[in-house]
Amino acid sequence: MIKLLKYDFRQNMNTILGTFAVLIIVQIMLAITAQVRGWDQTLVLGGSIALYMIVSGSVIIMTCKTFRTNIMAYHIRLLPIRPVWMIVSSLLLGMIVVGGVVVLMMIHTMVYRENFQILMQEVELSLLSNKELAIIFLRIIWNCIVTIIMIFLAITVGYSVQKGKRIGIWLGIITFFVLQYIVSWIETKLFYQTDKLELPFIETNTNVINTGINAEIKANILDFPWGMFAFELVVTGLMIWAITYLINKRVEV
Repeated sequence: MIKLLKYDFRQNMNTILGTFAVLIIVQIMLAITAQVRGWDQTLVLGGSIALYMIVSGSVIIMTCKTFRTNIMAYHIRLLPIRPVWMIVSSLLLGMIVVGGVVVLMMIHTMVYRENFQILMQEVELSLLSNKELAIIFLRIIWNCIVTIIMIFLAITVGYSVQKGKRIGIWLGIITFFVLQYIVSWIETKLFYQTDKLELPFIETNTNVINTGINAEIKANILDFPWGMFAFELVVTGLMIWAITYLINKRVEV
């Protein structure tokens, strides 16, 4: 699996380095332009966050394309590698690159705090401790992993159809949306709204926020949805089993 991961990195190294280079250059240009023209710092922060979200989305696309290449590459299928390691390798590739984006974002945040002090003046997460922020971060990461594995399954289903590429593409798209709907519907029925992912509450300097509402949302964040996590863990295991089965039995290169 380590060899496959190294191979995936070599195949995507130019894309990864190019993406990081473009991100850094655009962020620097945005900061310089905003300072020269006197743009509102909140708008600059919003633009920076949007850029990081776009890059994260491109990383997910790269991860899915890498998985598709691995299951269809003849030379990789000849290697004594279990299909599950193709899933793990592609996931690790995406997580490592996203980790690099997070590190870059943390450095960027420290620069903003020192030079512009935008985070402390405009946005204040006053009711969220480091533990609560960590819980929110872990929830987001887990949701991304589940979604990516759903996409992997949809890709595998699409390529398992031997008669016509167009049918396979549409079947994969339908599979993804049907899976999303079924899992969301079951979670709603089993766990209602109590285990739903809640976004962190943001207190702004307008001072129009009710403290009682803040405390209630804080309590929701602290309640980790163990029931939903266990359910999604089972669903993820079943999806991985289905992917490995289809790769072994149905997908042809």
